[in-house]
Amino acid sequence: MPLSAPEAWTLRRFSELYDTGPAAGARPFEDTHWMGVPALKCPLDLWVYQELLFRLRPGLIVETGTRHGGTAL
Repeated sequence: MPLSAPEAWTLRRFSELYDTGPAAGARPFEDTHWMGVPALKCPLDLWVYQELLFRLRPGLIVETGTRHGGTAL
């Protein structure tokens, strides 16, 4: 289903703010950590992951492409 114009604007604006930060020099993508380990993911994505894991309760999770390991934690 295509996004409405307000939804598309919101998504685009969120992406811009997350990538560049709300203030000059801020880099939220680079400042996301879990237990002190860098997690190069959007915090909202991490929240969605934990919700899915809680609901689906998979027997096995395979993480690929881990850089620092924060997301795997």
